Amino acid sequence: MNNKSIILKEKFDNSISSRAAIKNLFNFDTDALKELAIDFSDIVFISSSVAHQLVMELRKLESLDIEVNFLNINEDVQRMINIAKTDRKNIFTTQPIEVIDTPSEKELDEFLTK
Repeated sequence: MNNKSIILKEKFDNSISSRAAIKNLFNFDTDALKELAIDFSDIVFISSSVAHQLVMELRKLESLDIEVNFLNINEDVQRMINIAKTDRKNIFTTQPIEVIDTPSEKELDEFLTK
């Protein structure tokens, strides 16, 4: 087996929301596999957990030198996958905030009118 195709609409309606569904989908022998095509026809939504699981499965396949191609992918689905590929350590940024202890209403008014 050199090539394999997965046609998602044969297994799902128009959305995928379960991480377990993706794990089951990728439960196949990869020994002789060189290329995998995943057809997203009619899939209009995937959850963030599905996107993350999909990215993890893709990375496993890529580490085995298996080429993965997406076919007929919806723009929103592609965007969700791209978000899942980002480095989650840097996804949120924080800014310091100033905390002021105001013992009186007068001091609060003064602070707010600066």
